[in-house]
Amino acid sequence: MENETVTVYRGSFECAKRGTVTIGAWDATEAKALEYVDRYRKIGGENKRSNPCLESKTVAVYDWPIKSGVTVDLSEGYGGAMFIWHTGMSEKELVSWWNKQSSVRYLLGEKGKCNLPGRLSEAWLDGDVTKGVFSYGADGKTEIFILWPKDKWVAHLNADADENSCLKPPNKKLIRFPKP
Repeated sequence: MENETVTVYRGSFECAKRGTVTIGAWDATEAKALEYVDRYRKIGGENKRSNPCLESKTVAVYDWPIKSGVTVDLSEGYGGAMFIWHTGMSEKELVSWWNKQSSVRYLLGEKGKCNLPGRLSEAWLDGDVTKGVFSYGADGKTEIFILWPKDKWVAHLNADADENSCLKPPNKKLIRFPKP
C-alpha cells in the first residue's frame, strides 16, 4: 500500500457547562463525526446554538505485516487493551509455544511489562473498523493504519481466567489456553 493514506475525522462543540467538548473517537467520514457531535450534544442537554468544529488527521496505510512470522490481533481483558503482536514465530512455532504456557498472568507481567515474545504495538479502532486498525509504526511514535489481512490470527488474554484465553488461527479451530 505504498503512498496510500487514510483521513479520519472527529468533532467538538462548545458546551455552556463544560467548555469545549471533543469527541474522542475518530470516524471515517465528516458526516459520521458530525452525527456523533449531535448525539453528544443531545445527551448533554445542549442545543444546536454552537457550531461544531471538525478536526482531521491523515496517516499512511500499510498492509498487515506477515514477512517476519505470524502477526496477531491481540486483545487483553474485557474489551480492554488491544495490540498488534509481531510474534517473530512461524505458525507451527506459535502454536507449540502457546501450548507450553502455564499462566496468562505471567504473560501479562507486572506493572505493564509484558512477557510475550516478539514485539507488541498498541492498537485502536477508529475510522472504518471494517478495513483495518490504527497502530504505531516501527519508530513507536508515528500513527499508521494497518489493513486487515484476508486471513488473520486473533488472540485474547484474560488475566482473571486462563480458561477464557485463546488463540485463533485463520480458518482453524480455536486453541484454548492450556490448563496447568
